[in-house]
Amino acid sequence: PSPRTGPPEAATSTSGVALADAKLLALLAALAGGVSMGLEVLFSRALGMIVGGSLQAFAIVLMAFILGIGIGSAIVADPRFARWQSLRTAHVLMLGTAVIVWGFIAGIERWAIIYSHLRMGLAQNAIGFIGHQLLTGVLAGSAMGLPAMTLGGVLPLMIRLASPGREDSLGREVGRLLTWNTIGAV
Repeated sequence: PSPRTGPPEAATSTSGVALADAKLLALLAALAGGVSMGLEVLFSRALGMIVGGSLQAFAIVLMAFILGIGIGSAIVADPRFARWQSLRTAHVLMLGTAVIVWGFIAGIERWAIIYSHLRMGLAQNAIGFIGHQLLTGVLAGSAMGLPAMTLGGVLPLMIRLASPGREDSLGREVGRLLTWNTIGAV
């Protein structure tokens, strides 16, 4: 029997990524998707408790969340971001999301107080209604925009990591398509 000259080769998927790595990438992408959906529900309920449960408030929450995901996808798909393409970046994005969400939840009482103070300054007329919608949009965007952006970057990152040799074109194209799809949905 001849001695082995190196470590045994790992089984690879059709994209050339080791199957264990491909499973990890899929798990991270699925985790990001599940967390995104859970956060959307959490934030819509939390914002509903703060500003009231109206259809407009829900629509603004949905718009802020989807737009944040689109912006995060576009940032990660940008070629200038290519040097940060690693599983470590995905972990940082996921942990960053956790920190931002924890900060929002820990300070939800402050969000309600800020909203009530700002709401008092709005008149009960058409201009006041527009101001209220803008206020709700800013609140939703600031509370949900950052965690949605960090989660929105995970999927294009996973796609780029799963496609060695095609990182530049595939990640950029998927990010671009996701961004335009998101803009269309908003």
